[in-house]
Amino acid sequence: MVKWEDIMKAVSGWGLFTLIAAIIAKRMDWKRFRKTDEAKEGKVDAETALERISAEVKISDAALQWTVNLAARLEQANVMIDKKQAENDRLHEIIDVMKTDFDRQVQKLKEDFNKRIKQLEQEFHKSRQELIDERESNREEIKRLKTQINNAAK
Repeated sequence: MVKWEDIMKAVSGWGLFTLIAAIIAKRMDWKRFRKTDEAKEGKVDAETALERISAEVKISDAALQWTVNLAARLEQANVMIDKKQAENDRLHEIIDVMKTDFDRQVQKLKEDFNKRIKQLEQEFHKSRQELIDERESNREEIKRLKTQINNAAK
């Protein structure tokens, strides 16, 4: 019959052997695969860095594209503003010409009006003087006639 002690000796002997074999195997694997693991870890770090850089490049590219689009729109807006300013300048010139023409026409009308008024005033004074002269002439004629009538009636 197998004794409990024999089983324990066998297990502990084999267990100790197994433990030592496991430690040796572990040490060998660490040494053998350490550089591979470090290389894999470096590769993963490099890939992560590349992905991050790629993402940053994509973000920068998107920001640059947005800036270019914004600059193009602002340039278009400036062209439209320049066109509107040119139109405003043209309208202002038209207004200035219209004002100048109006002022000339008003001045001409004033001159014409003043000239006509002066002519009318001259005609009025002439007519008035003619009436005054005629009245005086008529008074003198009436006086002469009265004198004749008075002389004839006497």
